[in-house]
Amino acid sequence: MSARSLRRTGLGAALAALVLGSPFAAEPALAETSYFQLQLSGATGGDQDGEAHGTLSIDSETGVVVWGLYYEGITVPTAMHIHRGVAGESGDVVVSLNVESKLGQGALTGTVTGELDAVGEILAAPERFYINIHNGDYRGGALRAQLGDRWGDD
Repeated sequence: MSARSLRRTGLGAALAALVLGSPFAAEPALAETSYFQLQLSGATGGDQDGEAHGTLSIDSETGVVVWGLYYEGITVPTAMHIHRGVAGESGDVVVSLNVESKLGQGALTGTVTGELDAVGEILAAPERFYINIHNGDYRGGALRAQLGDRWGDD
């Protein structure tokens, strides 16, 4: 039986308690992949003719971030990031996303591994983070969207 299966059955907590010598040992949290639907616009100082939409997922255990976005109405993206910042605020880059795509112009797809501390911070309060697509015309960001609610959140 795998460690993940043991944790799910509750037997893992019992084994952890035996190993750690305490009947009150905490059970480790299970990994979770969170999914975000994104609608980016240039409404906040970016390219008002542009837009993008797609999805982004973040795995809490591995830090893997995967995305697929389609954009139009902007010049070719030069950078894309997840930034710290609530709506209307600019903030530091937390995770750098690449702008290469095997699907050609108009699409951005990729995978990176973020630092686990940063990923944990994003997943704890995704509404405090945003994704930004930069280009030569709008170095501060052509398109932006807050991460907001995960799919399936009520």
